Amino acid sequence: MERFAFNPPSRDSSQPASARPTRQIPNPVASAFRRKTGGDTPAEPRDWAFTWLLVFTAVLFLRPQDIFPPLGALHLAELSALAGLVALVVGRMARGQTITRMTPEFAGVIALGGLILALAPFSIWFGGTIGVFTDQYAKVILIYLLAVNVIDSPKRLERLTWVLVLAVGYVAFRAVFDYARGVNVIRGGTRVMGSVGGMLQNPNDLALAMVVFLPLAAFLVMRDGPMMRRLVAAFCAFCMMGAIVASGSRGGSLGFVAMLLVLAATMARQRPGLVFAGALAVMCSLPLVPDSYWRRIASITDQSKDDVQSSQ
Repeated sequence: MERFAFNPPSRDSSQPASARPTRQIPNPVASAFRRKTGGDTPAEPRDWAFTWLLVFTAVLFLRPQDIFPPLGALHLAELSALAGLVALVVGRMARGQTITRMTPEFAGVIALGGLILALAPFSIWFGGTIGVFTDQYAKVILIYLLAVNVIDSPKRLERLTWVLVLAVGYVAFRAVFDYARGVNVIRGGTRVMGSVGGMLQNPNDLALAMVVFLPLAAFLVMRDGPMMRRLVAAFCAFCMMGAIVASGSRGGSLGFVAMLLVLAATMARQRPGLVFAGALAVMCSLPLVPDSYWRRIASITDQSKDDVQSSQ
């Protein structure tokens, strides 16, 4: 993650840090800004590849085509990803760089794709294996290529994190709101489905997504900054926990408990008071959890409480 986010330049380890000369790399954009404005602080130039990555992330989770069906014909996610890749390639070629920088993580993603293709002739369903690669994994490689080249600073990583937390927080809020109204629910109103289609529609997938992104919201709450931002992140985290309960997912609940334990152990070293407050808030909210949720969780060990016999 450190290489992915920061990519620190290498240093000559033969000299102590205090004795190493500092090499200033000329920045033509900054020089042009100074000549034009006469100032010493250059403005960060807009990186359209990174901008389109943020647009792609928001469209992927929010799925505006579900609200306005005519947008479905535009394939907004594919178009934004394609625009980002084009901007990336054009920008890097204009700077005399290769199409992409290679990191061990990106090499691993490519190697896994090569392994899929190499083993496809030995699979039970050759066409299905190739279809998974072309329809799904090839897109993963392209998006990873875009991300690994444009997320090159802590500031950009924080921006992407905010887009993820806000988008998933909105989906979580909609899930809790729908559950309270008895809308978009299944199993006699005991489980809510995602308010958007795609990968967050299934209740189990919805819960697991909340488990994955809730720690990001928690770390934004911990981060020093304006109180309003921290309150927004806390609200998103609260909605994600509510969505896990509303989904009635047993796997999501187990993942939620495991995630809380790891998160508490990580945060206790930096913000013990915040961990205590969070534990107190969770205990106070337990009486608000519906009985149907506890019955479904109990079916993990007692199949007689499973109405649809899916716990096994």
